[in-house]
Amino acid sequence: MPLRGCALSLVLSLPLPVAAQGPSGLPAWAELPVQGGVVASQASSQGKLCVYRDGTTVWAHSAATRRWTSTTVSGNVPQRLTNDCLLVMDGNLWSGFAAVRGEFVPLVVSANAQLGNPSGQNNDAVLLVHDGEDFVEVPSEPMRRYLDQPR
Repeated sequence: MPLRGCALSLVLSLPLPVAAQGPSGLPAWAELPVQGGVVASQASSQGKLCVYRDGTTVWAHSAATRRWTSTTVSGNVPQRLTNDCLLVMDGNLWSGFAAVRGEFVPLVVSANAQLGNPSGQNNDAVLLVHDGEDFVEVPSEPMRRYLDQPR
């Protein structure tokens, strides 16, 4: 049930005297105005990330950058959230989001692409996509492709 006229807000764990302002003058609160109200079941968080789905928009908040960033998806697509990364799997376009970068990085994949990280492993700082002969680290800085090396 939507909460009308609300916004989704986050506060970082800070001592009380600096509650209004974080280290380096960055705001401690990061507000995401949501049209039509917040639907609590659409919000999730883990580690340094918070995710909110608003129709065909996926919003991600990074505790490192202290800002919300979004990407558009085709509908209710699968996503994988870990302490440091988010992977949104929308058909042949997968988008990775890392807390340290604070932005979505798109990756075009084939229909056979697979996520290599075990589903119960949530402390991962790197997600590994296996797509044919390629291994792709998602997200990386910048995103790099690694080909299988002959052994």
